[in-house]
Amino acid sequence: MELVQRLQCWWRNEQLITATLAALTARTGVHEQSWPSGTSVASVLAWHDQQLAASRTPHGVNAARIVTVNGSLILLDISVDQRHHWYAVRDQVGEQLAPLLATHMVTTGVINLGTAVHTALTRTKGDST
Repeated sequence: MELVQRLQCWWRNEQLITATLAALTARTGVHEQSWPSGTSVASVLAWHDQQLAASRTPHGVNAARIVTVNGSLILLDISVDQRHHWYAVRDQVGEQLAPLLATHMVTTGVINLGTAVHTALTRTKGDST
């Protein structure tokens, strides 16, 4: 009986991972914005704040990744926990963005894992009913 329970648990986890990857591939929870040179750091950080605040957090999954790109070069890539770590690193991100925004067009992106997991959970629950 224990083997059957373990197999069921593994199967549910496998379904959730597959559904989460499908949601991310469909860009659920993925947001990006391009900023022309001269954009204020405060504007970019406010946009990041909005994206992180809007993310879903099912079962405590609230991880996000913030990526800053100039062309094909990744300039900044951090993983954060929206509820705690973002405000601890927010000023550091701003300091790193300031010189980039002064002279380059920069694209920033936020990947909300919690939002993708929420969508995946909704889909997998819907498939089982």
